[in-house]
Amino acid sequence: MVYKIIRYRVGPERAEAFFNACGEVEASLRASPHCLHFGLSRCTEARDNFVLTIGWDSLNFRLERFQASRKLEPFEDSVQPITTAMWECRRYEAVPLEARRASHV
Repeated sequence: MVYKIIRYRVGPERAEAFFNACGEVEASLRASPHCLHFGLSRCTEARDNFVLTIGWDSLNFRLERFQASRKLEPFEDSVQPITTAMWECRRYEAVPLEARRASHV
């Protein structure tokens, strides 16, 4: 699985609009059988910090087919004026810890 991790800073006056934008794109993502996870987390210490996590079954599908379909554009357009800073937008692949532990035994 490949995760796209996006970290945002959203001021309290814009939080509701940010939640709405995330809700709008969630339906499109969940309609794809290749999107295995969609989640939004809020920092407990700094309430204006959010992490959006999208899990894909493969990097190739995410890059070649979903991105080309432009289904994320409405979300990105909605979120752009709301967020004061995007800290990170990267892709991470899952690391099977069992396999890693077994190779070090």
